[in-house]
Amino acid sequence: MKRRIWLIVGVLCLAVLAGCGAKEEGASASVTESLKVDETPDIQYRVEGTTLILSGSGFMDLDKWYDEFGESWEYEWSNQKDVIEHVIVEGDLERVGMHAFEDFTKLKDVTLSDKVTTIGYSAFENCTALESIQFSQNLEAIEAFAFKDCSSLKEVVFPESLEEIEQFAFAFCDALEQIRIPEGVTSVSKGAFGSCGGLKKVELAEGVCYIGSIAFAECYELECIEIPVSVVDIGDGAFSSCTELESIAVPEGVTEVEDNLFANCSNLKQVQLPEGIESIGANAFRGCASLTEITIPETVTSIGDEAFVACVGIECITVPKGVKEIGSDAFGFEWGSKCKIKCASGSYAELYAKRRELEYEIE
Repeated sequence: MKRRIWLIVGVLCLAVLAGCGAKEEGASASVTESLKVDETPDIQYRVEGTTLILSGSGFMDLDKWYDEFGESWEYEWSNQKDVIEHVIVEGDLERVGMHAFEDFTKLKDVTLSDKVTTIGYSAFENCTALESIQFSQNLEAIEAFAFKDCSSLKEVVFPESLEEIEQFAFAFCDALEQIRIPEGVTSVSKGAFGSCGGLKKVELAEGVCYIGSIAFAECYELECIEIPVSVVDIGDGAFSSCTELESIAVPEGVTEVEDNLFANCSNLKQVQLPEGIESIGANAFRGCASLTEITIPETVTSIGDEAFVACVGIECITVPKGVKEIGSDAFGFEWGSKCKIKCASGSYAELYAKRRELEYEIE
């Protein structure tokens, strides 16, 4: 009986020890796996001088960006960020992972194989020396912040396969001078090219439907942009502070001039607004000091607060009789404007002018 009891105890002890060993082995494997890139256990990289070459298949993203202690898990090549000047992605890799080369401040150029379809979130953010990138001809998406603060990036040629440019993807790329958005892209997201101080020319292909808020804001050198008729929505402040922009035509499908849309476009001289526009938002033309005239479409029913404040060149503005709402100091009289309002007898605009003792003229 005693022998049987000791035999059982011995077996249990062996089982416990085996379990502990398995647990330790599993923990070790887990740590090793966490340092690999998700879905790509066979990813390979090598460094040749100042060139980093990656190959493999699938996606490049890390399993997690932060562990339970809030510490970042970096890619295995992240310790090379102060050395690498060239990156080449080969093989069957389909996605450049999020943060993959963020803060590689010595990086000058990137070449992507045609297998790459996506460039991830902040993949090349703050690569301040990056001058050029050869995109995959099958690239479909550039995610948010992917090239933000790449202040030396001079030229980008988007492939026709491209479908999506997410928010702030190229914000603060000051050296960028011109871009062409291919027809597969239906929306230019919020701030996508915001604060690109050297951007002079933008070409939007037919097919773009939406221009996001502040998409081209603070592009101080922007001189030329033609908005295609396919565009039906332009977000607030999309072209604010484009101080070299002289003329622009809003396409017929757009129904609202959003808040701050052309605010502080100080050199803007000509604006074409189509019939079909229903509202002009707050500060829409604020600070357009070079604007001498503007035709408000008959379809407009509301004009927002300070919509034409500091438009010192406008001497007379005709307000359609369909306008039923005019915001606070919409025409900048409180700012010293000498603009005269032309309006129909009995219209809301006439009542607005009378109540504020503004100069007006009946058409």
